[in-house]
Amino acid sequence: MSPQLSGLVAGLLAAVTLLTLTAAFTPSTSDAVPVARRRLRETVATHRRGLIAVAVALIAVAATRMVVVGVAVGVALWLTPTMVAGARQRTAEQQMLEAVHLWLLQLRTVLAAGSGLEQAMIEVATLQPDHSPLAPASARLANRVERLGPIRALRGFAAEVDNHIADAAVTVLVNALRRQNVGVADALDGLLEWAEQDVRQRRDIDARLASVRTQRWMIVGIFAALAAYFTAANPQLMAIYTTALGQAVLAGILAVAGLCVWMLERMAGVDRPQQFFAHRQGAGG
Repeated sequence: MSPQLSGLVAGLLAAVTLLTLTAAFTPSTSDAVPVARRRLRETVATHRRGLIAVAVALIAVAATRMVVVGVAVGVALWLTPTMVAGARQRTAEQQMLEAVHLWLLQLRTVLAAGSGLEQAMIEVATLQPDHSPLAPASARLANRVERLGPIRALRGFAAEVDNHIADAAVTVLVNALRRQNVGVADALDGLLEWAEQDVRQRRDIDARLASVRTQRWMIVGIFAALAAYFTAANPQLMAIYTTALGQAVLAGILAVAGLCVWMLERMAGVDRPQQFFAHRQGAGG
């Protein structure tokens, strides 16, 4: 690495370190913090992931003397949290779908016992397990039924839950309330059948896509392990990639790997059905 490039890397690393330390040791009381310093702290907090990715990328450039490797490391650090968050979101959506199915089953059971629809919604709120992702929304639904009325409460419930089965259930329940509960039992039976089928399908799709997600992480892990091994164990072999031609070849290899990971990420994703109530609430502000 040339002295000029080494100085540039050292300067950038010093700047990132200075920004991070400034944000870390700035007092939390807003009165004692000047406006410029407070804005700097907010900027660092907002872009913390990007700053960490840039810092690690610069360290990788300094260690390997290859800009392409540093860029690849920085991009990987930037995208990995997004990939992990996507997996958590899919799990949360599956758990919510199963919770909505259970909520419908409980509502149908309480109605069959002779309770009115408004009273059934309040009773079902007490039946939700503490670990259920639907428990907070169901409890708020019961409170809103008493304060705002069942129709407004149900619409708020659908927007909060953000699930297509819950949207359909709210549509059915609102229609039943306007028609004095006429046909609500048959409609709930149809919804339960749909929800049960949807839960099975989502589980089956998730199981089939599990291998795709595993392959995605295998590609990332294999490339990272090979790069670390050859960089540490055989510097002479990696020295060829420090040239301009070597950097171009390495960039092509990493681009192919990135394309494979991107394609696997797209294949592993599942499109969500559009939620009517959530969309309408967002449009209405």
